[in-house]
Amino acid sequence: MKYRYRPKKNRFKKIENIQASDSGEDLDLILEKLRRIANSRAAIATVFIIVAIFALYSGSKAVTGYFAYQESLEQELNQTKQNLSNSEALRALCNQNLESCNNAKTTCMNDLSKNKELLSTCEDKRDEYKRKWNDCEDDLDNVKDDLNECEDKRDEYKENWNSCESEKDDLQDNYNSLKNNYIRDKCCTGYSGQTIYWKLDNQKILCATNQTSGYSSYNCP
Repeated sequence: MKYRYRPKKNRFKKIENIQASDSGEDLDLILEKLRRIANSRAAIATVFIIVAIFALYSGSKAVTGYFAYQESLEQELNQTKQNLSNSEALRALCNQNLESCNNAKTTCMNDLSKNKELLSTCEDKRDEYKRKWNDCEDDLDNVKDDLNECEDKRDEYKENWNSCESEKDDLQDNYNSLKNNYIRDKCCTGYSGQTIYWKLDNQKILCATNQTSGYSSYNCP
């Protein structure tokens, strides 16, 4: 703010006005008015000086604050630029990670598709093997039934075999008894009425009344 002070021009103008308007007043009154005007001028000048000093002080504070604010803004701007640079680096890293994740996702999806196909194949084979297992269980049950039947028949045949063996032994005993009686009666007629022993020796029937000696040879037809 600039203030132009022209005391001479204004003073003369005021004096002329006083002289023009108050020509009938005495000198003391005129001097009193002049003193008031001078005091008023001095007060105004003092006020303007104070205002100027305050303006200069405020201006210096404002300038100091402006430069401090500008420095703070520059620091904040530099920090913002640094943060932006860091954010750009992080964004680039995130983009790389995202690309890697997308590639991994694609690989996983391909593996998942293959594994789904393998799972479907395994499920088909599982169903097939399950059917075969059921068939095997049915066959096993049939075999068990056949085995039980065979075991029953085996026991039956074993009983029949034992019965046949016993019957064979009886028949053999009967045959031996019949044969002994036949040989004794047919071939050893010379020892009639005595206990006769006989044995077969080189297609010959030997008869005797003693088991150890005295055998006689006979040819039976």
